[in-house]
Order: sequence, then structure tokens, then C-alpha cells
Amino acid sequence: MNVLKTLILYTSFLLIGSAQSNAQIPKFKEGFIITNAKDTLKGEVKQMAGLASRYKVQFKAEKGKTTYEVGSLLGYHYNNIPYKRMEVDGTYEFVRICTEGKINLYKRKTKNEVYGSFGGNRPTQKLTHSETWLMQFGGQRYVELNDFDYKKRIDAMLADYPELLAKFKRGRYHFGNLTGFVMYCNDFFEKQNSTE
Repeated sequence: MNVLKTLILYTSFLLIGSAQSNAQIPKFKEGFIITNAKDTLKGEVKQMAGLASRYKVQFKAEKGKTTYEVGSLLGYHYNNIPYKRMEVDGTYEFVRICTEGKINLYKRKTKNEVYGSFGGNRPTQKLTHSETWLMQFGGQRYVELNDFDYKKRIDAMLADYPELLAKFKRGRYHFGNLTGFVMYCNDFFEKQNSTE
């Protein structure tokens, strides 16, 4: 009886792990690319797996499939999510546009790990992708935010705007939902400019 329970449990974990790994495989989705000549080409877009998505993207149209390097495109839209080419740490890569305004907020992939084994028997690979935020205020150089020091960096960036910092410190916004906070800030700056 104990062997049967173990076998059922083991099979369940294998099925769940298999479903999760299949969900992570990039697929072609409706979208478009923006060439360096600022032409917008509609078709299907596929992100590369893992960290390769920072430097390459695949595009499929009637003429066939092409892989584009980061230097050949200004950006692309994948599954209704915009990405743009940006210089990060001295090299160009694709970053996800979360929101743009007086404060720009982007996400970039930073990890691509393969690890683990299941039950000590057959090794199982699991890809994990971590992302960090890139925040740019008033056209200055971006600041990379991580969950260890993001509060200190936001405090320094918005030191001249105590009303925004008070909103941030009340706890409604945190590392996981910085997009909402930055959108609130951009609305604040837009209203401030319209009254001047």
C-alpha cells in the first residue's frame, strides 16, 4: 500500500513539473517589430528562451521566419507587451517597457538558472528567470533597483517630492508593483505641469 501511494505521488509530481516546463516554452504570438528605419512590420513574434531574449527575437511573416539581433531593431511588441532596445551596462539589450513619462520604468531579465533533481533519481531541469527594474528619472541615467535597496534609491531619486515619498512609504506600493507607483508619479507630474 505504501509503495502505491509513493508511485501515485511521484507520478503526480512528474505531471505537474512537465506542465510547468511546457508553459515556459516561448511560442509565436501576434505582434510586430520596429526596424532601425522606424518601419513597423506586423506578423508573429517569438521571444528567445532565457537570457537570449535580451539580445535576439524571432519574427515570422508571409516571407518566412527571421531571427533579429538587438542591434537591428528599435523594439518589438510580443503578446501586447512592448519591448525596446536600451543601452544597459555598456551593451544594448531588449527591456520590457512597464511605463514611460517623467519617470521611465523598465524590466530586464537577469538570471537563467538550471538546477535541481527530483527524488534523487532522474535529474530535472527547471529554468528560472529573474528580473530587475531599471528606473530613469527626468532623462538621467537609469538606476537598477533590486529588492534589497530599492527603497533607499527611490528616496534619493524623489527627495524633492515629499508627497510622492509619503504615498510610497504608506505601504501600498512595494518592489513587486513598482509600475503602479511610477504611473501614479507620472500622473502627478503631468497634473503639476498642466497647472503651471
